[in-house]
Amino acid sequence: VCARAALLSRPVLSRSVVCAFSRCVGGPGVFFAPTFSSMSRYPLGAIALVLATAVAVAAGSFVHESVERDVHVRAPALSCTVTVRARNSGSKDASSYAFVLEVPSASSAVTDVEALQAKPRIAGVSATSRGGKSFSVRHTGSSNGLERYEVSFEKPVSVGALKTIVLSYTVLHAASPHPFTIEQEGTQWLRIHGNGNFLSPYNSQVVTTTLHLGTSKAEGSDNVAVAGEKAVVGPLRDVKGDAKVPFSVRFEAMYPVISSRTYAREVKISHWGTVSVTESYDFANLGSRLRAGFSRWRHTKTQYFGQSQPRPFATRYTANLPGGLEGLYYRDVLGNVTTSRTRYNAEDTVLELVPRYPLYGGWHYDFHYGYELPLSRVVSVARSDRTKHYAQIPLRPGITDFWLENAAISVILPEGATDIEVELPEGAVATVKHSKTKSYLDTDGRPTVTVTFDAVDASKASGSVVVSYRFSAMSMLAEPAMLVGTVLCLFFVLIAGSRFSPSLSGGASMRSAADKAKLETLHELLQERDAVYEATQEKFETAVTAGQNDKAKDISRDGLAALAELDSRIAAASQGLSPYAQTRAEAVEASEKTRRAAFSELLGAIRSNGVLTDEQSAELREFGAADAAVQENVDDLLES
Repeated sequence: VCARAALLSRPVLSRSVVCAFSRCVGGPGVFFAPTFSSMSRYPLGAIALVLATAVAVAAGSFVHESVERDVHVRAPALSCTVTVRARNSGSKDASSYAFVLEVPSASSAVTDVEALQAKPRIAGVSATSRGGKSFSVRHTGSSNGLERYEVSFEKPVSVGALKTIVLSYTVLHAASPHPFTIEQEGTQWLRIHGNGNFLSPYNSQVVTTTLHLGTSKAEGSDNVAVAGEKAVVGPLRDVKGDAKVPFSVRFEAMYPVISSRTYAREVKISHWGTVSVTESYDFANLGSRLRAGFSRWRHTKTQYFGQSQPRPFATRYTANLPGGLEGLYYRDVLGNVTTSRTRYNAEDTVLELVPRYPLYGGWHYDFHYGYELPLSRVVSVARSDRTKHYAQIPLRPGITDFWLENAAISVILPEGATDIEVELPEGAVATVKHSKTKSYLDTDGRPTVTVTFDAVDASKASGSVVVSYRFSAMSMLAEPAMLVGTVLCLFFVLIAGSRFSPSLSGGASMRSAADKAKLETLHELLQERDAVYEATQEKFETAVTAGQNDKAKDISRDGLAALAELDSRIAAASQGLSPYAQTRAEAVEASEKTRRAAFSELLGAIRSNGVLTDEQSAELREFGAADAAVQENVDDLLES
């Protein structure tokens, strides 16, 4: 009947209404809102029409006896809890419950186009019973700022039975600064727009919305009652599911409206005894912007003369880290230009960071710090199976004063870990991704588990992410074995390379058999010549000492003749050597010629004088030393 009436009142939407009607009759408690082609012409009318159609079909399933909404304002997020007492007034049991969450539109939530960088959104939707038992929540679709969800019950709700459902969710960036710009010492105010009704396909008898502002300095629209630190809308009675009850609340917020746009914690586990932890933040202040430029003098004056007064900017950050850590470091985009102070205790470590600039509205600040922990502080081993390990990673970050819009915890396990399982904290909504991380000396890569959370209140984060895996102690020897094997292979390559010649000519190699044989013959002739020379020198010195000059001349003549014969044999042996060996042999030959010329000159002086002076005797001994040097040169040639 409702669909037919809608067809008569809005002919232009007839196809959409028929589509909505056909989807809604699929079962009790199912709500579907299609996207209309004419939504741009009739946005509110289209939404109301679909809600009315769905209510007409599904209203017989549930009726809200009471809806109590508690909204705790902790800018930039709103923590919402909706307690619904719904009675099944249909004709059969209901196994599901549908509801709609309205995202504040950008046009009503902000006062300046620059603030659109932080658009409102809904995150962390969950449903429980009054006793705390969790229900399954499924996102069924979205359109035009409406997010549709469906709660599934384990046991169907019988006809006439009363069911209490507690819905919890978070709305990010719903509170916008108003005014958008203030003076540096000005007061910051935030404004919240919303709908006093709880949108759903079911009618409500009583709807009450309570906002916990945290301040008594607040003002609201005509339908808002401000009492102390609370602002109450309602109670609204006999409200249709698609009714619009707009309201607005404006309140003083003298605190920094800061959230970390991204938060990443990387935990790298090494079974050699250490766990490396790195935490990265990207803070942004979404509060009121400065109307004029930043003044360091005015900021310093505010710090010294108004320390007890709260301010809408951040000047320092405090990180509570585990005790017993080592190698603590800090870095920001410029390096380390932040004043830091660390207090080490047995149970915890407190790191205080004071950046060079405060964080005013519209500013952002990204940084990271890291440290190492003993393996036993993070990883435990099962008693029954020594290959079974459990890595317990706390969900709570080091800095807990702000919201984390997107939090990711990455656990990098050692290479060779298998049978990986992830256990999340009770009630946590997250996505788990498995991947590989390549590092030093890795072949296949290290198994990596990344757990991503959406919209986390760091001050209330609790529990731990537990990653279980199997890892054998023998797997630890893979990387050292690979390193030793690589070094040995390098040595073998060098040894083989030293014995390999790139030359394509066989006769040019010093290591050829022909060169070796000829050099050995040359070596024997040189040794023979040295023996003849030493014998001639000894006989010559004996004859000279005895005054037998004629005999000395004969000895020298016979010795030179023998040496000349040996020189001719040495010259013949040097023929046919390779170019390299020939060059070395010619150098030896030239040295020998020089030595023989000097020796002949010395003998000529002796012949003419008939006497061997002390100076000439010393010169003869030098010739013997020269012979030894020539012999050593030839030995080196043979060895090469």
